[in-house]
Amino acid sequence: MVKKITRTKYGYFLPFLTTRESLHLLDISRKLKENHTKVRKYLNDFEKQGILKKETKGRLTLYQINFNSPLIFEVLVLAEKDKLIRRCLENNLLKEIIY
Repeated sequence: MVKKITRTKYGYFLPFLTTRESLHLLDISRKLKENHTKVRKYLNDFEKQGILKKETKGRLTLYQINFNSPLIFEVLVLAEKDKLIRRCLENNLLKEIIY
């Protein structure tokens, strides 16, 4: 039986775990190694939920964590869990234990 773990939507929140600054859409997509249109979709969903703040400066779109959101703690926990699962899958020994 083959198991495949896909990126959860909270995996798109990973670049925000290491900074409190605003991040540009292109920088986020590069860090995630994903298409920027796909990343934009998830970031806009986070913005609609109030988890991220979106700021537009000319043609630049910047995203920042909204620490006033009541959901931010849960989102950060889920993003950290996603990060941990990915690290476990990168380590061959842990990967064998998981599967």
